[in-house]
Amino acid sequence: MALSANTVAQLRTDGDDNNGGGFITGASGTDYSTQTSAQATLTTASIVHTTTTQITVDGGDYTVAAGDVGNLLNITGGTATAGWYEITAVDTGNNRWTLDRSAGTSTQTLVAKMGGALASFGRFGELHAAQGLAGWKCYCKSGTYTAMTTATQNVAGGALLISSVNFIMESYLTTPGDGEDQATWPEAVMDAGAVTSIGYMISATTGYGVETKFVGVKCDGQGGSGNNGFTGTGNYNAVTFMYCTAFDLVTGFSVRCKVIGCVADTCTSGYTGVIVAYSFAVSCTSGFKMTSDSRWFMCVAYGCTDGFIYFGTAYSISVINCASINNTSDGFDMGSSQSQLLCNCIAWNNTGTGFKTGTQGISLNYCAAGDNGTDYSNTQKTHPGAVDLTADPFTDSASYDFSLNSAAGGGALCKAAGILMPSNVKPDLGGVWPTPAAGGGGLLRVGMSGGVFG
Repeated sequence: MALSANTVAQLRTDGDDNNGGGFITGASGTDYSTQTSAQATLTTASIVHTTTTQITVDGGDYTVAAGDVGNLLNITGGTATAGWYEITAVDTGNNRWTLDRSAGTSTQTLVAKMGGALASFGRFGELHAAQGLAGWKCYCKSGTYTAMTTATQNVAGGALLISSVNFIMESYLTTPGDGEDQATWPEAVMDAGAVTSIGYMISATTGYGVETKFVGVKCDGQGGSGNNGFTGTGNYNAVTFMYCTAFDLVTGFSVRCKVIGCVADTCTSGYTGVIVAYSFAVSCTSGFKMTSDSRWFMCVAYGCTDGFIYFGTAYSISVINCASINNTSDGFDMGSSQSQLLCNCIAWNNTGTGFKTGTQGISLNYCAAGDNGTDYSNTQKTHPGAVDLTADPFTDSASYDFSLNSAAGGGALCKAAGILMPSNVKPDLGGVWPTPAAGGGGLLRVGMSGGVFG
């Protein structure tokens, strides 16, 4: 028998990987999993009862109470069967817990903890892999977690893999669920430490009808030569990363996932072959690397080598309301692949070519370029709605404020200059949304004006 689909797990930087780590939403007891320390710590004086789904708790260890119902018990030692169990009922008269399943055989001893949050992403992955069902949620208190000690997935101090279930992991500031109330989403930071060969710090596999989401997590690769950040595998692009940061990694975000409101900072490849919206790449070798069926909406590449770059045999690519700024090579390098669409984009102050386009089915519409080594690589300069910039269009790029200014020849030319909407309103060009300082916390919230609706 597995734990309930209503399980909510907890991570804290000051938690303990031997804690219970979770609570069943809707249970009659008190949720002790949000606290730092365990509510109950059992020694080998506590044993499995004759009814093997019950635990006889030694009075010297803990006094059983009604509030224990719904909490997880984590058995880590003794002779009982190790693992996580749900406390489904209590017998206060005999100081016993009833569990969701057998914990071994009669009189076996146990070392265990009930209550308290876990301390590492990998340890939570171990819990979920052993017992996980669709519907689980995991809350992570913001802060930097103890550095990883291994690249192995789903072990204490290791990487995290979630497999083929509806699931959400979400960071918080003070109280689980309060991220939505903050001006910037709080971050729970996975630190690669001295490990240098992490395939991906966070991975998720999905299938048809499955949605897995991570909100407010940062992967800090510490410059490890083989460390990568976030990835989704399987079909249907059903993994979503929202308000996440990839820092100092080989690859920040990779294949078969959707990325919303994220930052890739100091990565070799910021985003590779993913669907991305409202996201930012800074100081990367390739900010946005395009592979087949890539989609980029309201994104900004700043201070990279290449901003947006074609890679491999890419086709069916859309780049909408994006900006490529101050990159040391090309702004938008679309190669010569087929079926590419660029609308409402800005290329400004790139050392190479602003819009480097091939000749195979590339449609460039209502885009602006200026102060690049070369603004356009061919006659695409004559595209519909083309804007020639003679001044910086952005308010303060150096401080990552990419809102449009009102300078003549700059931002003034980009306002209401996009493709005409069915409502007879023209949107602004470029990404035009606020972003954080490099290397730092979550993205600022985006207003309803600018970018899409002008």
